[in-house]
Amino acid sequence: MCPYETWQRGTFVFCEAHRCSLISEPINTFSNLGFVVVGIWVLKKFRRVPQVRLIGVASLLVGILSGFYHATSSYFGEVLDLGSMYLLVGGLIAFNLQRLDVIRVKTSEGLALALSVVGMIVLFSIHGLGRPLFDGMVLSAISLELLIYLRERKHGLTYRYLFFWLALGCHLSAFGIWTLDSKKIVCFPESWFQGHAVWHLMGACTFIFLTKFYLQFWKHSEAMAKRR
Repeated sequence: MCPYETWQRGTFVFCEAHRCSLISEPINTFSNLGFVVVGIWVLKKFRRVPQVRLIGVASLLVGILSGFYHATSSYFGEVLDLGSMYLLVGGLIAFNLQRLDVIRVKTSEGLALALSVVGMIVLFSIHGLGRPLFDGMVLSAISLELLIYLRERKHGLTYRYLFFWLALGCHLSAFGIWTLDSKKIVCFPESWFQGHAVWHLMGACTFIFLTKFYLQFWKHSEAMAKRR
């Protein structure tokens, strides 16, 4: 009997062949170490920076919980995995609302956590909403960022958007690979090469670009505070 045979299976099906062992999808599982490394790096260097430490927390959680998800191929693991991703995107939404002066800095982390928890509650209630909910949150975060970009451009950009475009390009490219893998268009079930594992590694790079991008706003606010 396989270890997780009685567990409810996740809604997503990826290319990697399932093993009857403690780790059902080894390549997809261990590729999450990229998130763990990035999360440790962010928290070690920038744990006192509220604008970016949430990225570090989310990266660490994504690495651990996504690893658990792919090790078990369970719906419970899927919900935890998506919940950690909701935390990241919720953090981006909250930080952008803060930059638009809609909420305060102290409120942003609480809002991100609330969005993550609500997302997981929805997933436990209604199966199949994981991806649409995540995509909707990503679209919201990007829309808010573009709104800020257009507002800033009218007055002359004071921030560099290179890392934002790199993060967006990396995410969209990774999503394309995720799609090819999940739909088994490019699929080698028994190979060490797995498109979903590439999605994980590119996602870790996206976290780095986001950290670099949002770090500049903290540096700017620190510089403004010293001038007062």
